[in-house]
Amino acid sequence: MELIESLRQHVRSHEYECGGNRRLAWKHAGKELETWLLNGKLDASRMSLKAIAEATIPGWEAIKREDVQTISEAMVTSAFPNITGALIHSRIIDGYTYEVGNLGDLVTEDTAIDYPDSRIAGFGAGDNLDLIPEGKMYEDTILTEKDVQVRIGKFGKMIELTREMVLFDKTNQVINRARAIGEKAGTHRAKMIVQTIEMLPRSAFSAESTTTLRNFVYQGTAITKSQFYNDTHATVIDKQVNDNIHTTALGTAGMNTAYQLLAGMVDEQGDAMTTRPTHVLVHPNNEATLDQLLHSQQQYDTANNAINPYATGGLRSGLRPVSSVFIATNTNWYLGRFASQMLWLWAWRPETLAQGSNSDAAFDRDVVNRFRFGYMGGCAHTDYRHIIYGNV
Repeated sequence: MELIESLRQHVRSHEYECGGNRRLAWKHAGKELETWLLNGKLDASRMSLKAIAEATIPGWEAIKREDVQTISEAMVTSAFPNITGALIHSRIIDGYTYEVGNLGDLVTEDTAIDYPDSRIAGFGAGDNLDLIPEGKMYEDTILTEKDVQVRIGKFGKMIELTREMVLFDKTNQVINRARAIGEKAGTHRAKMIVQTIEMLPRSAFSAESTTTLRNFVYQGTAITKSQFYNDTHATVIDKQVNDNIHTTALGTAGMNTAYQLLAGMVDEQGDAMTTRPTHVLVHPNNEATLDQLLHSQQQYDTANNAINPYATGGLRSGLRPVSSVFIATNTNWYLGRFASQMLWLWAWRPETLAQGSNSDAAFDRDVVNRFRFGYMGGCAHTDYRHIIYGNV
């Protein structure tokens, strides 16, 4: 009874604040509840479908004995979808956030401006500064133009709430379904990020193949993996001799090689550039090796126990480890400043929307309410200089 009364008061307070605009009040009540659930201020295990129905649907005790269509109509004309949606969305996001993990740190996020390919126009490197003699004019710089395209898609799943789930309070069943969808959504996004980094066909876009990749579309040209990760780019992309691939295993020697390749990069104008790497991406099989590499005070894989520059306090310390089961080959590993190169565009971020059942669903399967979770977005490379690919 305490939960029912608390939910009832929560909804009423928003109705009062919104001056009788109940639809807006219910939306605000759901959003606030969702924030509390996501921030841990409210325990989802305390919530129940039965309590939500009794607190939000006037005359619930009588209505629950009616036919499924009547129940559905009563739900969609109350705060029930907003409050239940907040509960479902919080559980989806829990699973989603867990599965994406720190792979989300490898991308810079922005807003999509078109579909299915969102074009990002920008400037390349400019000229060096000039020495200006006294009394002379400053010279105009010439910026190289470049643009890339990001393929985005719409992805989602439906959760159906049946009459039985509400009447017999199958809250755990709904929560488990919601979390499972969230976990699938998280792995969906995580896999897209890793496959984009590796310049492999993205399973999220079923039409992609090794010859139709949209992972890096530079100046209108779709770049292949062998063109992207190469020991020279003198004949493709920007025609600069830059090397972003090597065949040394993860370890001290491999890290040294990757750093040397980053230090040898030049920009579109052929001028030296600086990239300070932030992350190392590996397959879980190599997590123990990476842990030794980043935390042993001596170089664990050399005989003379030299000081390890990658450990805490070392000159190259501070690298953050990331691992993913979606790396295609367990010997592949990547060093770089990923967020300087990887761009994720959102058309809309993960959301959960409520909808009343249609008559067929209500009649055929006793569906009284439906909730749709989904997002629209995608990612791509905007450059090739900030990530080094290592493989054996």
